[in-house]
Amino acid sequence: MATETVNVNATAINAAITAEAAARVAGDAASVATAASDATTKANAAQAAAISAAATDATTKANAAQAAAIAAAATDATTKANAAQAFAIQRANHTGTQLAATISDLAATVRALSASTVLTYTGGSVVNSTTTLSDIHSSAGFTIPAAGEYDYEFMITYAAAATTTGIRLAVNGTATFSYLSGLIAAGVQQTDRSTFNFVAYETGGLFPSSGSLSGNLGLIRGTIIATAAGSFVPRFCSEVGASAITVTNVIGRLKRTA
Repeated sequence: MATETVNVNATAINAAITAEAAARVAGDAASVATAASDATTKANAAQAAAISAAATDATTKANAAQAAAIAAAATDATTKANAAQAFAIQRANHTGTQLAATISDLAATVRALSASTVLTYTGGSVVNSTTTLSDIHSSAGFTIPAAGEYDYEFMITYAAAATTTGIRLAVNGTATFSYLSGLIAAGVQQTDRSTFNFVAYETGGLFPSSGSLSGNLGLIRGTIIATAAGSFVPRFCSEVGASAITVTNVIGRLKRTA
């Protein structure tokens, strides 16, 4: 049997093993480096996302807090402004003085309150031989222009068919009122009642006689607090049916006082 001799170079084998081991180590190092780089990238991305989310959340909360603070401040300012205005417009809170010259409509207002409306009577002689009250004439009354307090006065000149025939006087109208008072007086015979008071329309004085056959004077005077505009007129009739009372003139005055 033949024998083959194999020569082994130990140095070469060692070199080969060393080279392979080095290659494997290098490959493993590259893999580790790649894995480390990937981990770092992902960590950085996660950190960036977390920072962005935190920043967005902080901004949202800050904006909401700012909006709430602005709204609360606006509400508080409005409340205080309304309270200040309410306080300022109350007359009881006003102090000090103001020159009349600085009030633009003061003079006109004073003139309007102090001026009197005076009748211009054009009715001539008006006869009533009944005991039913009637208007004297359209020119014998007033139109109350608006709600307010007014003083009024009617002076009525009249004749009587006999001195034993008296006049009845009253007021009426479409002006509504919360207060009405008046005094009625007339010239009568010496022993007869000459004045009456009234507090409503269509009531008043019924006089039992007249002082003379002509030139008698009846007076209606008082105050009305009107709640709405309307007419306000004197009325008259005879105290005795079929015995005439003749009104010959009416003088009247209406003055607003409040």
